[in-house]
Amino acid sequence: EDIKNTVDISWKDIDDQIWLLGPSIEVIDNNITLNGSSYLENIHGLIMGRPPEINMKAELSIYQLIRESISQGIISSAHDVSDGGLVVAIAECSIASSKGANLTLPKSQARIDNVLFGEGSGRILVSISSNNLQAWQEKLNSVQEFHSSLAFSCCLGNVSEASTLNISQDGKNLVNISVEELRDCYEKGIPHRMYI
Repeated sequence: EDIKNTVDISWKDIDDQIWLLGPSIEVIDNNITLNGSSYLENIHGLIMGRPPEINMKAELSIYQLIRESISQGIISSAHDVSDGGLVVAIAECSIASSKGANLTLPKSQARIDNVLFGEGSGRILVSISSNNLQAWQEKLNSVQEFHSSLAFSCCLGNVSEASTLNISQDGKNLVNISVEELRDCYEKGIPHRMYI
């Protein structure tokens, strides 16, 4: 209804919390998979596998939650987790904002490449200002009370003052890279591969 009432993918302020919504990261099943993923194609040269299943009820719950939260000014940024998986979506948010993040992924039974690069529908990264955390928690509680199909919501960490992206899981550092290096890879990928 109001074109000004939108958000983009870039982190906004230092210490904003970063949340992941969608299928659970702890037990990744047919909803999140490497089948047909960019990772499988670009790293292993394979285009194969059954695409991820779609839970329409869960998707509807998540998108309604996101739309309402944006219209009420609760969410500072939002980005779908799609092509390239979770770590690519996180990197894109850091590149867009020139801000780093300190994130800790929950323990998972899934292989680490599936956690980081698995693709599927219905996952969204959002950032929330400290001023809106109570309203956000109330919104999450109300949705999960009435729509159990929202399988997962988890605070992964915070936007950091340092312009470095740090991702860890179970005490192991998985990613530690400057936002500038990410930007260089992202924006100069094609020229780097061209022979001129």
